[in-house]
Amino acid sequence: MSYTFISPLLTRCPIRAEKARRTLRLGGYRNDDRKGVPEDVIDILADLRHLCDKRGWDFGGLDRSGYNHYLAEKGKAR
Repeated sequence: MSYTFISPLLTRCPIRAEKARRTLRLGGYRNDDRKGVPEDVIDILADLRHLCDKRGWDFGGLDRSGYNHYLAEKGKAR
């Protein structure tokens, strides 16, 4: 009998994707019936940049860290 190891990080990817989808859907980024469209992601990213500016946080550094987390969760860490 053989077993395939599935990283616990990989099993959380669909959960994290669903969390992001819900955030887009409930975030009120649109005033019309379209929800969860690519423009919403653009708006969220721009809003996060504004928040980082206001708080004095390094958005670029945080974005790189987030990307590295994403790669690790996908099993493609560099």
